Amino acid sequence: MKSFGIRAALYGCASIVALSSISSAEEAAASEDEAIPVVVSSSYLVPVLAPQDAPQDDADVTEEIVVSGFRASLQSAILRKRNADTVVESITAEDIGRLPDISIADSLARLPGITSQRTNGQSSAINVRGLSQSLTFSTLNGREQVAPNGNRSVEFEQFPSELIVGADVFKTPKASLIEGGLAGTVELKTIRPLDIDDTILNVNARVNFNDRAGQIFDANEFGYRVSAVYVDKFLNDTLGISLGYARLDQADVSTRFVGFDFDNFAPNDFNGDGLNDAVSFGFETEEQGGSDVRDGFIGTLQFRPVDTFTWEVDAYYSQFESDGFGRGIRVIGPQAANFGNPNTLVTNPIVAGQALVGGTFARNVEAPTDPANPSQFGLTFQNINDNQFDEDELVSIGNKFEYEDETFRATFDFTYSRAESFFANEVSNILPIVSLDGGVPGASNDLPATPVIAADQQ
Repeated sequence: MKSFGIRAALYGCASIVALSSISSAEEAAASEDEAIPVVVSSSYLVPVLAPQDAPQDDADVTEEIVVSGFRASLQSAILRKRNADTVVESITAEDIGRLPDISIADSLARLPGITSQRTNGQSSAINVRGLSQSLTFSTLNGREQVAPNGNRSVEFEQFPSELIVGADVFKTPKASLIEGGLAGTVELKTIRPLDIDDTILNVNARVNFNDRAGQIFDANEFGYRVSAVYVDKFLNDTLGISLGYARLDQADVSTRFVGFDFDNFAPNDFNGDGLNDAVSFGFETEEQGGSDVRDGFIGTLQFRPVDTFTWEVDAYYSQFESDGFGRGIRVIGPQAANFGNPNTLVTNPIVAGQALVGGTFARNVEAPTDPANPSQFGLTFQNINDNQFDEDELVSIGNKFEYEDETFRATFDFTYSRAESFFANEVSNILPIVSLDGGVPGASNDLPATPVIAADQQ
């Protein structure tokens, strides 16, 4: 999917663009024991006293308290929400690379009225006020982003939190926003190098361990996250650049149990109370493992030779790969315990609420296959082997020229956004079927092309 956009606007009055510094409100939840940095500095204004001047009283001493870190980020987010002319939720980060979540989707999901959908354990799509994810519009630095899934639902797991310095979720429309989201608009922001006072070199490295991976064969126990960001200014602070890279390699393990529906159509009375008892179609249990790998690159060039003119070039690239497997068994056919000559024999039945919930189940190899319903071959076990691979790629480039003085403002913004996706699902189920009517091994009289095992070779 590709998207091209050109926006040009002329304004006949002066406007002020305020860029807010960003921080993360949820980093406190990730590390409650971590000390909150608070910088307190005091300065004393001591005038030069003439011989006839008397010493000043202590009440004239000026004391300045500067709060930074997590408390400052909370204050910034609160002030932005308070001063906004729309209903908005904000995430601000005290410094680049300080958001602790795996992706920006986890950070957004902590805001009021916002939830995220998970795919293989990763937060992906965003739901605003309970509405569908396809009704949420998303931008990066004010530019529309496409999605690899073929609809408008942006997959936020492609945006590493280490490369995002802030996000706003607008729940009501605003004239300055691109028209789009009925549920809301999510605006992601990257760092503006000319707005930074000092040179920044931020390097992060984290290791994660999954204690359940050791219980699943061929699953990875360890994963890691690394990121590096460099921001600097040149030419008397008229030229700024920022470069960033983030990589995620995370183990993904889980277990799954699925109980199939109950069939209440056959006349089965297992406890002799004269009422029909429902029998389950079967169940499936599976162990799943694999890994998620994501690489994200970001680069920004900002040039402001004079106060009235700014040129910005943004580039973002992300590749997300999910490689997983599933191993398990599937048991089907208990519902074939019906009529006078059932395919499945049930002894010691346990009935609860007119449903068969337990007992001893066995195949009745002497019962013939019903010609009218050849799929009723009785209790059967299947070996499950699933391999899934998903690769998503996102490219976003923006080029913006802006001129603004006291009475006039002109903006030209070019956007290029492309997303691609490749998905493969390989399933291999082994189903040994016993011939119920004396068929020859390797063929079936009632199920053509289905391998069977003769009754005398079980």
